[in-house]
Amino acid sequence: MNRAAVLAAALAWEKTPYHPNAAVCGCGADCALFPLAVYQQALAVRWPRPPRYVSQWHLHRSQELYLEYVRAIPGVREIDSPEPGDFALFRLGRVYSHGAIVLAWPQVVHAENPAGVVRCDVSIDSKLSRSSIVRPLFFTFD
Repeated sequence: MNRAAVLAAALAWEKTPYHPNAAVCGCGADCALFPLAVYQQALAVRWPRPPRYVSQWHLHRSQELYLEYVRAIPGVREIDSPEPGDFALFRLGRVYSHGAIVLAWPQVVHAENPAGVVRCDVSIDSKLSRSSIVRPLFFTFD
């Protein structure tokens, strides 16, 4: 994986407004489609679009839609210690439902409602620090 390309692509999305079910740099993105768009651009790959979802599905369902999608991506590998450019998947609500791109753990860039695409330190900032009861899962792409 070209980590520098992933980080450059991710940071180009900063200040993109939050918009559910969207991934248009500068216009709107959510926490599922933003990382997908970044990895597809930086790694020059095309993956299927995730199944349609409503923005609060993670509060009312127990099926691990996002986790199942990520694990099915060709070349994805779950890891214990993330490096810059790796993918972090956080459990919010009942399931793993929030994706972020690792800058230098615990710093990530992610799409957060209502802030949009922002950087944060998950050990101290944002709702992600409150989700630390369940450790995030980390993935890399071969």
